[in-house]
Amino acid sequence: LILICFTLGGGKSGVIAAVALTHWPRLALILRADAERVAQSDYLTLTYRLGHGHLYCWRYHYFPALLPQWLTGTLLMFPHAVLHSAALSFLGFGLAPHEPSLGLLLADALRFISHGNWWLVLFPGLMLFTLVMLFDQFARAIQRLWLRSDVC
Repeated sequence: LILICFTLGGGKSGVIAAVALTHWPRLALILRADAERVAQSDYLTLTYRLGHGHLYCWRYHYFPALLPQWLTGTLLMFPHAVLHSAALSFLGFGLAPHEPSLGLLLADALRFISHGNWWLVLFPGLMLFTLVMLFDQFARAIQRLWLRSDVC
């Protein structure tokens, strides 16, 4: 993560690219497994035997089966992306100092903790925790809503 961000020069584009490049393989594995499940289903075999082509199968079978999994997988990766963005900014590889980032707030606050200003670390840390938990709970609610039954 740090190497990718360092290679791309940091900043917004470097953080976005580093997070995206490190998170997509997990989602791709999940989607591949679901696509194989759909490909081995009886209804897809029947659809091909009825003379429908690949485009029809993708539109009416693959896409409806994979869309909820893709959306929930993407939403479940948001908390990781927020934490990685904050960590990269905290370490100095992320956003520029004039751009808003919880990681930069935490990095700046560490200089003042020895002077007794503990609240400068507490509130950005609580905000980061709250933001990550909100994203996680929202993604899990969407996951329970969309993936409670098999989509065919």
